[in-house]
Amino acid sequence: TWLFIKDAITIACSAYQSAVMYRPDYAVNGFKAP
Repeated sequence: TWLFIKDAITIACSAYQSAVMYRPDYAVNGFKAP
């Protein structure tokens, strides 16, 4: 359902923000990698 997808995106964004806070270099390298 749409609500489930919205919740999944919210959780993913929260997890991403937490990862960036603790491992900024890892997050940047992950997105810059070819």
